Amino acid sequence: MFRSSVHAVITVLFLASAVSAEIIDPVFVRGTKNMANGHFEHLEAFESVSDMVKFQNQFGTQVMLNPNYDKSAFFDGTNYYWVDHEGGRYFYLHDYGPDLNSLINDSGAGTHEFKRTPPGHDPGNPGTWFADTEGGIYNYFSHQTLPAMYELSYYMRRYASISDVLSDNGTTYDSVEYTDDDRFFAANGKYYRTDTFGAGVIGIKVYNSFDDLRAGSFSVSYDGGAGASHDLFMVVPRAALGLTGLPSPVPEIDPAGIGSVLGLLGGCLSLLEQRRKSARRSHAKTVPTDRLVCRLPA
Repeated sequence: MFRSSVHAVITVLFLASAVSAEIIDPVFVRGTKNMANGHFEHLEAFESVSDMVKFQNQFGTQVMLNPNYDKSAFFDGTNYYWVDHEGGRYFYLHDYGPDLNSLINDSGAGTHEFKRTPPGHDPGNPGTWFADTEGGIYNYFSHQTLPAMYELSYYMRRYASISDVLSDNGTTYDSVEYTDDDRFFAANGKYYRTDTFGAGVIGIKVYNSFDDLRAGSFSVSYDGGAGASHDLFMVVPRAALGLTGLPSPVPEIDPAGIGSVLGLLGGCLSLLEQRRKSARRSHAKTVPTDRLVCRLPA
């Protein structure tokens, strides 16, 4: 009975450790747009950026019923959002919550109005909004600095959270010039930009940091793109797609947590051993060791 109790304790502790570990399993998704009516029609899933830019080896397709056109969509690691605008100063954040299907079907969104205070007096263009998977929100935009010469300056504005977006609390950085048709998305410390030519995508550039993105210093270029520059580009968790039969992610075990788990295991085993010896000495009825419960802290 003592041996079976040990196996049970080990199993419980291992499972507890696995559940608490972070699982990161990003999937690249691309929404196709019908340029005739401006509606999104399908959301395609890809294992890699190179597959996504070429529209090849997609492993999942879902019908989209979102009628929105020419807006920024993003996932901040928790919820899905669209950003709409009225001019360059007033914006509308549509919050679809944590369900990707709500974004796909344009259903149940809560809408919040906010404004963006630009550098200088000119409100600037709305630009493109995107997010990383750690909660950071970004806006790439330009505005006119010298009206007489029609000179434009280009910026990246970074917000720490959605609440900072709504309160107009962001930090503005200078940026290299990108086109108004470029789209941005980010995940796991990498930043991605669609390389566009007119209305078409000709590739995707990968940047190792936000600073590299602002400077235009890419690390990898996936060329040979396909599709429209106004397609939807995002990175989402595989579980958000609701697909089955896909590779199961391997949980990342936190090394710092292993020590505490082993400590709990040692304490449980010591307690079980003491009870077993006590039962032998006293020859009294005691609680069987296989029913002894070692409670883990919450």
